[in-house]
Amino acid sequence: MLRRLTPLLLIALSACVSRSAPEVYGNLLTNIRPDGTKLFVFTSGRGQQVPGLGALPSPSRRQLQRDRREYMMSVLEAGLEQKLESTGFCRTGYIPLGSYVERGIFEIRGECNESATKEDRVIFSQNSLSLYH
Repeated sequence: MLRRLTPLLLIALSACVSRSAPEVYGNLLTNIRPDGTKLFVFTSGRGQQVPGLGALPSPSRRQLQRDRREYMMSVLEAGLEQKLESTGFCRTGYIPLGSYVERGIFEIRGECNESATKEDRVIFSQNSLSLYH
């Protein structure tokens, strides 16, 4: 049975790879600490459009869950990169601090490589939360 599904899986996966990255709708929450450390949480999930969850076929339920989780993390990372680029929050990249994918909630936490500038403090102070106590 698996041998019959393998060619179909390869075709389906190559079709998914050849598509352009889907747009991810999510929230970027920022925090700038007094020492200039820039932290963020990017979330997407319940009530937000999360593209392509039904796109990956799989021979078993466990494999399907693993495929979906891996797919969603790659989509979220691409969405995070888009959001960071469009906002200018992490201009020189970031260090991932953790991620969470569970029951329709997707979250990536990170720390920017650069310290906050005076402009960053003005621009992002309205979007800040008390993250990482």
